[in-house]
Amino acid sequence: MPAAPGYQQYLPAEFGQPRHSHVAVQSKRRPWKPILLAGIAILAVAGGVLAFTGGADKPVTTLTGTMVLTDPDTAAYDCIGQDGYSDISPGATVILTNESGKILGSTVLENGTADLDLGTCTYAFSLPDVPVDQAQYAVEVTSRGKVVSSRAEMVAQSWSFELTLGD
Repeated sequence: MPAAPGYQQYLPAEFGQPRHSHVAVQSKRRPWKPILLAGIAILAVAGGVLAFTGGADKPVTTLTGTMVLTDPDTAAYDCIGQDGYSDISPGATVILTNESGKILGSTVLENGTADLDLGTCTYAFSLPDVPVDQAQYAVEVTSRGKVVSSRAEMVAQSWSFELTLGD
């Protein structure tokens, strides 16, 4: 009986046949080199990620805030900044930095809510994944100047900024 493909045919020596027939032998060896190289590559990538992130998850929080602009003209125009406040509108950039000036994150002002009686617009913003281990936090809307709070103040304010601008 011929051997199945990929297997050797073994016959007892008493049949006068050599222990290995002429059937081609398929190697059962595993391709260890590609597996080893893939394992090394995975370890290298994991090591790079650990080195980049410091090896452990650092505690983070979500910073929230509001900016209240007092300007009756802007309030009358659906909180689209008017005249000297043309940079204050939905989509305006909000940047958070630490005491060294390193940018911790950025976001934008959301749509404003107008109060026509008070002539104000209130814009909200939110920034996830803010590290909680910085000494100071400074938030700046467009280029209107930074408002700085210490870590202790941020904890006391539940990680929230309340900014005001205008008349």
